[in-house]
Amino acid sequence: MRSSRVAVWTKEETDTLKEHYLEYNQRELHEKFFPDKTPIQIKNKKMGLGLKKPPVWTNEERATLLDHGSKYTHRELAAKFFPDKTPAQVNHMRKYLGIRRGCIDIKLN
Repeated sequence: MRSSRVAVWTKEETDTLKEHYLEYNQRELHEKFFPDKTPIQIKNKKMGLGLKKPPVWTNEERATLLDHGSKYTHRELAAKFFPDKTPAQVNHMRKYLGIRRGCIDIKLN
């Protein structure tokens, strides 16, 4: 059985991680700032703090979203136009750009 080592993080280490997590991956953070923590421990701490790198959206992708964002659901958009993005990422960018789903008028007799 493997023994697991619980990482204890100081406030200074946590602040350093928050400051640099966008610039470096776990291995680089380990080498530069946290030699006593494993890359897995660094990844776990980032996840525990909710630190994620935001997805990169190109201008072309944004233009496509502006053109088609009101016509499709976020799941349909991800499947049809953005295979490298999750539906949640598409939904977030659509909200960020202020795109709303088009309303459908239904006439009742």
